[in-house]
Amino acid sequence: MKGDDLSPTSWQNDVVNWWGSSGENKCDYIDISLSEFVLKRSWVSKNWNDTGGTYHIDDKTRRLLEDAVEEVNSFKSLLEGPVPEIDAIEIDTSTYLRTPTEFQLRNIKHLLRMPSGANFSVPGAGKTSTALIVWSELRKSQMVDKLLVICPRSAFESWIAEPKEVFPNIIRCEIFDGGPIDPATEVLITNYERLENIERFKTLESWSNRNNVQLILDEAHRVKGGSKSIRWRRCIKLATVSARVD
Repeated sequence: MKGDDLSPTSWQNDVVNWWGSSGENKCDYIDISLSEFVLKRSWVSKNWNDTGGTYHIDDKTRRLLEDAVEEVNSFKSLLEGPVPEIDAIEIDTSTYLRTPTEFQLRNIKHLLRMPSGANFSVPGAGKTSTALIVWSELRKSQMVDKLLVICPRSAFESWIAEPKEVFPNIIRCEIFDGGPIDPATEVLITNYERLENIERFKTLESWSNRNNVQLILDEAHRVKGGSKSIRWRRCIKLATVSARVD
């Protein structure tokens, strides 16, 4: 938020030009995601603090920043270090109607050892089933609760059908149409286009913030437009309030 002692010129030239403006920002503040701030945070010391500017970070934000940096470092360590043994991760496959293949089981175990993950398997390799079992295993350990899936409309049927084929118990799935979300919903499904409506997005953001959500971006290449894309910015915001992203 712009302080009273900061001139509009400095605000425009020094702050907005670096952090960007999504069109949702007001004249006196910029609203960005935590992940974006983590990526660009070096600007604060190099281009603001060192030139006499001042800023304040509240305790809640500071804790979030520390957690985010720790997660980034943990992910880098996983990528750069030797691949650890995954056999120690135990999964009772008998609790699922559809037993994962050896290939899928290996992917599941690798994903479970990461704070967030991605699956680049070829079409038909069972990525949906793999994602559902990862969610189930994380849910058993109370690391996540609900599942939010953002996907193309053409994938709705798969996300509705697959839980019936994977789990012995009924999983309550709902396609988000912009209205109220049933509190009993366990898997909420929507498409990328709905993120462009600010009211619908706020409903999803609030639901994610309340429910310890695992966010899945199915066909994530649909948000590769970067910070100029509304869908990309809103997926980033959802990621910020989600317990995990895949």
